[in-house]
Amino acid sequence: MGKSFSINTHDVYSKSFCINNHDVYSKSFSINNHDVYSKSFSINNHDVYSKSFSINNHDVYSKSFIINTHDVYSKSFSINNHDVYSKSFSINNHDVYSKSFSINNHDVYSKSFSINNHDVYSKSFIINTHDVYSKSFSINNHVYSQSLSVNITLS
Repeated sequence: MGKSFSINTHDVYSKSFCINNHDVYSKSFSINNHDVYSKSFSINNHDVYSKSFSINNHDVYSKSFIINTHDVYSKSFSINNHDVYSKSFSINNHDVYSKSFSINNHDVYSKSFSINNHDVYSKSFIINTHDVYSKSFSINNHVYSQSLSVNITLS
């Protein structure tokens, strides 16, 4: 069990418990482009739960669960040309479901499903000289796509 305080880009507060040289629980606060708040649990050297807040082009909120080195659920918020919202599920290292929002020439909305490393369904909206709407299906490595593109010019 350890507890420490420090300043100048170091952890201001940290607390941890260890079993067999692996952290079971850790909690920390820091400043100056470091995590403001982080909390994590790990079992057998794999993170089971992590939650963090940070500032200045870092994730504002992230939450994830991991089972057998594969992400089962992750949710995050960030700012300044990063994803504003993303949510994903994966099974056996393949994404089963993902949903994301972003801003500033990034996808505004995207949703996809994949099975056995092949996309089954994807849907996306993009703005600023990108496709406004696109929808595609893939079956046995053959892609069926439908798209609508709108360009608006103001003078």
